[in-house]
Amino acid sequence: MMIYLLLIAAVGITSSQGTCPDLEVVQNFNVTAYLGRWYEHAKYPTLQEEGGRCVLTDYSIKDGAIRLRNEMIFLDLFPVHLDGTLNFTSTNGEAKLMVTPDILKIRHVPYWVLSTDYTSYSVMWYCREILGFTSGKPWILTRERNPPNSVLEIAYQVLKDNNISLEKLEKTDQANCTN
Repeated sequence: MMIYLLLIAAVGITSSQGTCPDLEVVQNFNVTAYLGRWYEHAKYPTLQEEGGRCVLTDYSIKDGAIRLRNEMIFLDLFPVHLDGTLNFTSTNGEAKLMVTPDILKIRHVPYWVLSTDYTSYSVMWYCREILGFTSGKPWILTRERNPPNSVLEIAYQVLKDNNISLEKLEKTDQANCTN
């Protein structure tokens, strides 16, 4: 457990004892409207994106499955990507999904959409319980690489309304991107 706690401290992940909060998510989630390109505007620090910039995700339907491709420029040297599949965790239309990365088919990552207008912003939440601790992280995604402040204010308010701290939020570098 000490190694887990040290890893959390090293990468800046928010962790606490207890269970993941049961946050409200989008109801009647419209997958078709959500498809397309989203740019990562801000997030809590994550190990998998350390050294990355120009982060974006493309969502599509392929062979009846919701597919995603995350891309970023790593250490300003080369592009990297991660492909995966999104699956609903229930049949009631709420935006609680799980991502299964293609390279780690045994790992399922929670992907909850707390709020979206489908055309300008999406606030996403990840939370996982491990060894009696919870690790929770938000993401703010936008349709524009450099969105207007009016869009960001809405997204930040969603985080505040869900008691998610803005303190550890890191803005994603989207300058001079070629992807």
